[in-house]
Amino acid sequence: MKRALGGDPFLDEIRKLTSAGVKPIKIQNLLLKDSSIAHYAPLKAIHNFNYRTKKKEFSGRPPMSAMIDCLKSSGFEYKVKSHVNIETDNSHLNALFFALPESITLAKKHPLCILIDATYKTNRYRMPLIHISGVNSCNRSFTIAFVLVALEKDSDFTWALQQLKQALEPHIPEVILTDKEQALMNAITSIFPTSRNLLCQWHMGKNIYAHCRPILGDVQFLAFRKLWNFLVVSNSPGSYQRNFANLAASCTPEVMEYLSKNWTPLKNQFVRYLISDVKLFGNVNTSRVESLHAAIKRFIRGANSSLHTTISDLHDALGHQLNELKIECATQKQIHITNLPPVLSKLNEPPTNPTKKRGPGRPRKIPNVLPVSSKQKGKSPAVPRKKRKVKTDDEESATESDSDQEFELPNDPIQMVTRSGRVINRKPPNNLDRDEYNPKSPCNSENDESKGNKVNEGVQSERSKGNEVDEGVQSESQPEDESDESDDENRNDWVVFNQAHSDYTKVRAQVRAAISMIHEVDGDGHCGFQAAAVSLGQEEDTWTEIRKSMVDEMDSRPIYKDERYIASVSVSDLIPYSQLRSNLDYYESPAERMAYWINFPRHGDLLADTFQCPVIHVSNLITATFLPLSHGPTTNPPIFLVYLEGRYHYNAFKFEGSIYPAPHISRHWFRFRSEVASDWEAIIQLNRDEWDRRFPADASLPPVIVDVD
Repeated sequence: MKRALGGDPFLDEIRKLTSAGVKPIKIQNLLLKDSSIAHYAPLKAIHNFNYRTKKKEFSGRPPMSAMIDCLKSSGFEYKVKSHVNIETDNSHLNALFFALPESITLAKKHPLCILIDATYKTNRYRMPLIHISGVNSCNRSFTIAFVLVALEKDSDFTWALQQLKQALEPHIPEVILTDKEQALMNAITSIFPTSRNLLCQWHMGKNIYAHCRPILGDVQFLAFRKLWNFLVVSNSPGSYQRNFANLAASCTPEVMEYLSKNWTPLKNQFVRYLISDVKLFGNVNTSRVESLHAAIKRFIRGANSSLHTTISDLHDALGHQLNELKIECATQKQIHITNLPPVLSKLNEPPTNPTKKRGPGRPRKIPNVLPVSSKQKGKSPAVPRKKRKVKTDDEESATESDSDQEFELPNDPIQMVTRSGRVINRKPPNNLDRDEYNPKSPCNSENDESKGNKVNEGVQSERSKGNEVDEGVQSESQPEDESDESDDENRNDWVVFNQAHSDYTKVRAQVRAAISMIHEVDGDGHCGFQAAAVSLGQEEDTWTEIRKSMVDEMDSRPIYKDERYIASVSVSDLIPYSQLRSNLDYYESPAERMAYWINFPRHGDLLADTFQCPVIHVSNLITATFLPLSHGPTTNPPIFLVYLEGRYHYNAFKFEGSIYPAPHISRHWFRFRSEVASDWEAIIQLNRDEWDRRFPADASLPPVIVDVD
């Protein structure tokens, strides 16, 4: 065996890798890459070697003794609850409470809000692991303690909370957030009578979905869920009574009986106006603990691990967690410089917030300028008559008297006036129709902004399949006669999307049958932003506000200036932040340069952050869910964007059904998300499951490329 594995040096290396949590298959791969010595050991030999090594570590000790020794060597503070079986005279473990001293110290500094949730499949004895966590002053989650229990009974939960109370003395938490586990709720009432036990609204939603959706059906459940959400966020007793009456009027007696039996008696634990006096710091879900579950399970070696192996893995996970918290606290520490000469004394003054300068091309908010709809055919825009003198920013700030002056009415009715007063000529050059002079609608997402009008390799490969149309030649996918009044009147409305729709074959084949409605927007180079506006429930001519809001979000979030982030979402050359901002801060129409078009994955996270909602992007090249990087979960509806292959154009769309499906989350979200934004993963899981249910994996389908790194 020793020769097969490469001798003593390699045996020591295998021990180190195994103790670090490396899987045997990875260890074998490492041995095969080392060409200095021939290796003849199969994978089973590495498993057998690890088994013998563990057996030697036990040295004939029973598992309980090995567990206690591991707790002592890892530095845990622990308490054990056990009982003796009279018949066998053996001691049985009922519960184990253990925590690191550093975690207890951190919990005493931030004892106000505690979250408790259980996770499973962490050890071979199938003992649930109770995860007790807190929130620090930087709004970061941290682990306080773990409890392994044999059974989730009142007595075991009561004992566990007694140990927690002793560890936190003299501090008492004000809020303890849990799911609806009656045994745990009873223990909280007994051990922490002055603390408020709030219920996790996310777990509530899952339970209501499981019980009520089969009764009501998809369509009626969607209306019911909206009314239930209104009930949960009631701000006063009067609004609660009204919302409850509306809910009761829309439900069947069977559903109301379920709610009256399980949830409405507990309204003091989740209705907004009844918990508004509690210092919960915005924590109404235990999704923070779900994120911590995922973090520790990256270290746990599997569901068949022994207790001492699981405890050792948890120690490693906590070491990484505490190190991350120390790094973040160090970066946020304020340092005051002393003994400065008078000339440098202002360095210690608090930073000011100067008025943000308006970027080039940004629309100016001019009073008394009416919005103009581009859909009114044959009518001149209703704008003031007098032409305003163009002034610099300094002149504009020096006097406000000219703000009432008006603009000149355009002579051409095809021209439109934006909110900045800038006249935009929507007429194609050389008196050609719009579709003739620019058949490739400048709305392609997967582009290379650093090369002007040159697209990236992914798009070039798609265009090489016969979808490219020369300028001046009308595309087959475009209407031959734009003078058709009926087509022009209906083109900017929501329409049913089925096989009779002209763009049906231009949508990704995997999802086209699941789309119920689609909304056509203008193809002027801003179609992606127009489609986003329509999906948000706004008019498509508010695309300038979409761009402006994204620029503001880009300026306020350091992550979008981080070169590592910019490189991760770049499809080819690295474009400087200043150029990316300038490309986004563009309001001329039409936008003929591809640098000004919407770009995925580059704009996916930013769009989600700006409107604090998921962005569902569907195309042959990138089908992904983009989530906010800087904001926590909200109830805002998502933005749905679909890319039409061959037309190089974006439209807004709607999925059929009450629960929308969400494709895989974009990979770089996991790398760059903030702590508060990490809760989105648990919130979106219901929609992820719906995607897997509707679109099961099929080898015959083209692969879904989630990201481009």
